[in-house]
Amino acid sequence: MHSSKSQKIQQFLKEVQAISPNTVKADIQTLGLYATDASLYQVFPLAVAIPRDEKELIDIIRLANQYEVPVLPRGSATSLAGQTVNKSLVIDFTRYFSKILEINVEERYAIVQPGVVRDWLNDALKPHRLHFAPDPATTSRATFGGMIANNSSGTRSIKYGKTIDHLLELKVLLMDGTILRMGALTPDAYDEKCRQKDREGAIYRKFRSIIHDNKGAIKEAYPTVLRRVQGYPLDEFIGTDQWNFAKILSGSEGSLGIILEAKVHLEPLPNFRAAYNVHYNDRMKAIREVQKIVDFHPIAVEMLDYNVFRQSIRNNVTKELHKMLIEGKPEATLFVEFYADTQQKLNEQITAFGNWLKENSSGYAFPLYREEKTINAAIELRKKGLGLIMGDPTGRKPIPFIEDQAIPLEHLADYIQAVLYICDKYDVKTVLYAHASVGVLHVRPELDMTKQEDIEIMKKISSEVFKLVKQYKGSWSGEHGDGRNRGPKLREYFGEEVYQCLREVKEAFDPKYLLNPGIIIDVPPMDEHLRYGTEYKEKKYDFVYQYRKDRSFENIVHNCSGLGVCRNHYGGGMCPSFRATLDEKSSTRGRANALRLGISGQFGFSSLTDPKVLDTLDLCLSCKACKSECPSNVDMAKLKSEVLQLKHDESKISLKEKAIRENASMSAKIAGWKAPIFNFFLKNSLFKRMAEKWMGIDRRRQLPLYATTSLEEWYHKHYKPKGYDRKVVLFADTYINYHEIKVGKAAIRLLNDCGYEVLLAAVGCCQRPRISNGFLKEAKAAGTAVVEQLIPYMEQGLKIVVCEPSCTSAFLDDIPDLLENDAWADQLQNHVQAIDVFLSEALESGALKGKFVATSDHILLHGHCHQKSLFGTAGMHHIYDSIEGLQYYEPDSGCCGMAGSFGYEKEHYDVSKKVADLVLIPEINKTADQTLIVTSGFSCRHQINDFTDRTPVHWVESIRFVQDTAK
Repeated sequence: MHSSKSQKIQQFLKEVQAISPNTVKADIQTLGLYATDASLYQVFPLAVAIPRDEKELIDIIRLANQYEVPVLPRGSATSLAGQTVNKSLVIDFTRYFSKILEINVEERYAIVQPGVVRDWLNDALKPHRLHFAPDPATTSRATFGGMIANNSSGTRSIKYGKTIDHLLELKVLLMDGTILRMGALTPDAYDEKCRQKDREGAIYRKFRSIIHDNKGAIKEAYPTVLRRVQGYPLDEFIGTDQWNFAKILSGSEGSLGIILEAKVHLEPLPNFRAAYNVHYNDRMKAIREVQKIVDFHPIAVEMLDYNVFRQSIRNNVTKELHKMLIEGKPEATLFVEFYADTQQKLNEQITAFGNWLKENSSGYAFPLYREEKTINAAIELRKKGLGLIMGDPTGRKPIPFIEDQAIPLEHLADYIQAVLYICDKYDVKTVLYAHASVGVLHVRPELDMTKQEDIEIMKKISSEVFKLVKQYKGSWSGEHGDGRNRGPKLREYFGEEVYQCLREVKEAFDPKYLLNPGIIIDVPPMDEHLRYGTEYKEKKYDFVYQYRKDRSFENIVHNCSGLGVCRNHYGGGMCPSFRATLDEKSSTRGRANALRLGISGQFGFSSLTDPKVLDTLDLCLSCKACKSECPSNVDMAKLKSEVLQLKHDESKISLKEKAIRENASMSAKIAGWKAPIFNFFLKNSLFKRMAEKWMGIDRRRQLPLYATTSLEEWYHKHYKPKGYDRKVVLFADTYINYHEIKVGKAAIRLLNDCGYEVLLAAVGCCQRPRISNGFLKEAKAAGTAVVEQLIPYMEQGLKIVVCEPSCTSAFLDDIPDLLENDAWADQLQNHVQAIDVFLSEALESGALKGKFVATSDHILLHGHCHQKSLFGTAGMHHIYDSIEGLQYYEPDSGCCGMAGSFGYEKEHYDVSKKVADLVLIPEINKTADQTLIVTSGFSCRHQINDFTDRTPVHWVESIRFVQDTAK
């Protein structure tokens, strides 16, 4: 039997790859990357298909049906319950089924393909003051196919309900190739459907008989709470004869049909908004106030607890949000948001609620937010909450398995108290957050899923909580779906009669049980197919970094929650290679999965230096955006460096790799009198062709030219001390010392004008090229020598300022974690600053007597990736803001795509250009000729030079300082 099934699968793969050779993949690397989502589970698929159009999809599905190959439709795979992994043919809709087909403003609907992301549609709707209202935390990558299949809701469901409440029509493909167009029908129209003699008519007849024959049992079995998504939504068809048959697909988790198109209802955007952020010293007191708060008709009441705050103050992106929003050290907060059509109505709402807070609430602080910026910041912190708690490097992880129950508000506090008691009984800590307004508080017990005792505890907690849900007449699945962790209890939850109804619905649509089998119906035990489990083991390696904060290489890998923030298509910097390719393997999540498989030796991944792992890492630009923008702080640049070091240890390095490794020393030898000779060859077309052939340097690139005089030489010959009392050290990085000394001169002049004596530290390279390219051992040795030469400056209390952001990041982030000496690491992080940060702080403190002026009235500013990841561009903004009459802006331009040597390499040229063309180059091309293009990154300036007709300058070249001469 098993052999026959395997033969069918192999024959299917042979035939499908013949008709769609570039669409269906069955290589181990691809299968490994599609084996997980954001849940506890891991199931390796049979194959992955990324169809280009509907015809190709239908051909594939018909062939799969012929050979009885299971099929799983999949979006961005952010499922927390495991319903987007299966031993099946995975259909990825995110790359090609991503078109908005129609927007009808007058009738307030949109028609979309299943791969359209919710936020894309809402961006398109903004000019019309409309939006698709359900707003799960994953809106930046949640696709409509996934939202419908999961029946997603979000923070404002108390007002807008679930996705099912906005679903108008569906175009659905069945396994035999039948296409259904499903929507609202009058009783007469439904009768007409039932009279059809085809497959569609049979489905309609069967479904009607299921509902009519079991309406009493269905009504009794389903809960009445708003947030209910377990099973199929049979209760939507009870008590009414106005059936929208499309709704049966909502919450079906891909087990009934494949969504091809969806017509959805649109809501008007609110005219006026405001929110309170109520702080509590006791999270149970916060929960007990929710029911009273809901009486004031907010559109959202969202809870966060101290576990989130403990991480949000540490995370590079959220710490500013934390400082803006959180007062003191609350054990919990309730974010209470209000919408209104008029300002007067909004004022009445917030006044009434504010008075109640002052007179009755046990909260100790309740700031009122009226500005869109602050309200959106609070929502952003809430959305990042899950990723933040998964990024804690200590001990057990908060596990999703009882996080999705919806409880009537009158019982919510008692229910939560009972759940906490159960967890305390097993000595398990918990995290609480999310949708208090609708009784869906996500409770996450902290467990280690590699230990059998913790797996047993998980099952015991699940069973005991299930009894509580039944006791309080709650919903077993409130928004995250049944999947693999709640699905096993559906028969017990609904009872045999209604469970049989679910089975009959499944058989009507999918009689062969080919669509996402084992989901909703016949779900295996919750501890099967665990991603980790007791068999999970890891190979030991000697890594180079100290991992002082992250604990270990392995821990960073495991911090990836699978939530797919790295699959965001715009805004921020993460992940540039995914945005350029739309390939799962080019996302941070894909890379983390490959590393996990490599280090554990699973499914044909032999080691961290397995070619499949190296290929997955290949397009990582080491931009460090994931270090800050990933809520779990998965620093893929650091991980890639370690893996490349392992590769270098095992194999011979190439000529190109040697050139990168020795770049700084070569620059030091060439700059000066040899520079004109080398520059001649670098600009020569014959040399470029030779460099492409021998070293893989793309001939379309111009390699950086060398300076005829080094900055160090110029400084010693021409710099004259000014006699200032205040001193600052300027680090002479490779770029300003040997390539663009005009930047170094401008920095010295600027610092002098600000009243600082400049000491030039020409002590060697920051080691950035070696670090990013995996020569960590050399970087550690040479970096230690560089730091040793900087120690005397630091012991004097002097600040060391750096012009190049990638060098700054090396000193603030990488070198400290390579050093053996803890004290030196601390000194480095406390004394090194980006030059803009240094001058901004000096301006803020009042140390600068005078004013900044700009060299242009109009400036476009592009921040370097490492700069945005580690210390931001706020310092530049602060100084620009102080300049009267200056008009500047910084587009949300992400990564430039050059990334050091990456963009010069022939195999990476196209991706590098695609990254640049996503935002940065179009934004520059829109500017007027007189607009000055400013970026501090050496690589960024070269990328802009290559792909535009503009000549960008370093930030220090864009400003001057005029001292106050008044006595």
